[in-house]
Amino acid sequence: MTAFISFDIIIEDTGMGIPQDKIKSLFVNFNKIEKHRRQNTNGIGLGLSICKDLIESMGGSVNVESKEGVGSKFIVTLKCRTKTEKR
Repeated sequence: MTAFISFDIIIEDTGMGIPQDKIKSLFVNFNKIEKHRRQNTNGIGLGLSICKDLIESMGGSVNVESKEGVGSKFIVTLKCRTKTEKR
């Protein structure tokens, strides 16, 4: 018998936070939030969009909660198939 389990991975920081009007654009290819662009010149803005695409292609989801000046929380929900034995 096959069943599915779901679990969350939560990544939280106490950084500068993300403005609410910028959260949806976090997952757009090659996008960088202007405030962060000045601090990280090495990134090209693909990491979060690739992660979101991979997670969603496996049936999961990514959500963001953030408050400027306080920090951000990324919640990744994954679903896994598991086999169960009949008793």
